[in-house]
Amino acid sequence: LAAQVCAGDGRGEAVVGERGLLKPMIGEPCIFENLLGLSFRISPAAFFQVNTPGAEQLCSLLRSLCSLSQETVLLDVCCGGGTIGLTMAAQVKRVIGIEINEAAVSDARANAER
Repeated sequence: LAAQVCAGDGRGEAVVGERGLLKPMIGEPCIFENLLGLSFRISPAAFFQVNTPGAEQLCSLLRSLCSLSQETVLLDVCCGGGTIGLTMAAQVKRVIGIEINEAAVSDARANAER
C-alpha cells in the first residue's frame, strides 16, 4: 500500500507534494507480476497493463507479426517497465527502451537483469 499527497484547485490541475514521490505505508515498495514466463517488478508510479491475460495475448500477437531475428535491434518506445521489449528479447540481438518515467526506467533495468 502506498500513498501520494496531492492538492488540487478542483479544475483538474493537481499540485503533487514532495516531488510527487509515493511513500510506502506497509508491505513491499513494489509488486511483481508474471507475464509469458517472465517476472516483472512494478513500482507504484510505473505503468503496467493490469489485464495480464490480455497483455500476454497482445505481446504474443506482436511477436508473431514482427520479423524478428538475431540481427534485429528492437526499439521499444514508451517502454514502461519493459514488458513488450523483454517478451521479445530472446528473439532479437538487442532491445533499446525509451521511457521518461524514472520509476519505470528503474523497473525496466531490474526486469532486464532478471
